[in-house]
Amino acid sequence: MMRVSAIMSIYKEPVQLLERSINSVLNQTYQNWELLVTIDNPGNFEAISYIEGLSKLDSRISYVVNQKNLGLGACKNNAIKIANGEFIASQDADDISLPNRFQKQVNFLDNNPEVAMVGTALIYRDLESQANIFTRIFPRIIDTEINKRTPCGHPSIMARKDTFFKFGFYDTITVFANGEQAFCEDYDLWLRWYIAKVKIVNIEEPLIIYMRDLTKVGKAKAALKSVISIKKKYLPQLSFSISDYLYLYGQQIFSMMPSSMISKLFFISNKLKEKIS
Repeated sequence: MMRVSAIMSIYKEPVQLLERSINSVLNQTYQNWELLVTIDNPGNFEAISYIEGLSKLDSRISYVVNQKNLGLGACKNNAIKIANGEFIASQDADDISLPNRFQKQVNFLDNNPEVAMVGTALIYRDLESQANIFTRIFPRIIDTEINKRTPCGHPSIMARKDTFFKFGFYDTITVFANGEQAFCEDYDLWLRWYIAKVKIVNIEEPLIIYMRDLTKVGKAKAALKSVISIKKKYLPQLSFSISDYLYLYGQQIFSMMPSSMISKLFFISNKLKEKIS
């Protein structure tokens, strides 16, 4: 029986990045997996040709080409619904899974049946220089920390497939009052699962290399605004403390800054946290 279904969505990523990411799956010490690739850009002919060739060499790799751009949330939902595995592992098209990632997460879920999803720490790496920037460690047990910020690194998660069917999939339709569509579909999902008392845990060991292009910071402002809007959407169902409200107020102030400044402050704060820990 197939146990792990790794899901990957491709948009504009070049083959050089895809090759590195997919090789990190091929080189896992745990080999009972399938890789489901969704190409969300029918014009990315180079990627389509590359994935098609891989699927002929390894029957565990399959792919779908969308006829139009559906967005990340819809791509992930569609892949999860056809997945054969017991566990769903996120694998971003430009990130690298360390060789023992799948084995450690499968072992953790097998040994902790009450846990629905396990994430790991992330090594942030500059895409251009290939230099490590910092390691981001998330809280081991997800509790009210989720009221302040995302509780886990989305590229690192492995979840039980049946949790999606029981408690919900990624949101693909939320449009906020200002007309903007939800951007951080992972945070939206974790909040809904948390409210439903789904148990989420993090391994404090980095098992993913998270590639960041430091020359592109344009999404930082949109992401922060989306986090704020998502948080407000679920506010009546969350137990907010004074500290949580103050943190939300601070986020609203930061969201008025340029994307470059928001991104810079994010990196500075995480570097400081790494030094302190």
